[in-house]
Amino acid sequence: MRRQSASVMRDRVWRLGVAALFSGFFLGCSSNMVSPDPSLQALVGDWRADSLVLTSVANPDVSVDLIATGATFTLNVQPSGEYTAILISGRKSSTEIGQLSTSADRITLRRAFPTPPDTTTGRYSLSGNRLTIDGETDYEFVQGVDEAAIEHLVLSKQ
Repeated sequence: MRRQSASVMRDRVWRLGVAALFSGFFLGCSSNMVSPDPSLQALVGDWRADSLVLTSVANPDVSVDLIATGATFTLNVQPSGEYTAILISGRKSSTEIGQLSTSADRITLRRAFPTPPDTTTGRYSLSGNRLTIDGETDYEFVQGVDEAAIEHLVLSKQ
């Protein structure tokens, strides 16, 4: 029997440990697979905002279109309803991950990340490759002061 050096043994043990870790990870994940939701088929894919207008509830004369000011907003919807939304505005970036569902003309976004979890609902319509969502949110019309806002979001499928 050939004798192996300590470094060769450590390397083999490390590779076996990594292989076991990944095997356990993937086997563990396979039992948590999420099935496609056929009712969301029309929403599946990548969307990019053409406009994202926020209007103050307290003063409806105050509104801003974040896309017109240089921001970008993208939405990715998976067949399971899992979504990722990314807003880049100025030097700030915000990512949200969660579960999307629909019922009639209502859309519900159940955010899982960032925590704490939150649920947002609104109305949506789909016309060809254009998705429109209207709902409520908060926005800093005055820096440092969050206030209630009406959101009107128009996205195009990419």
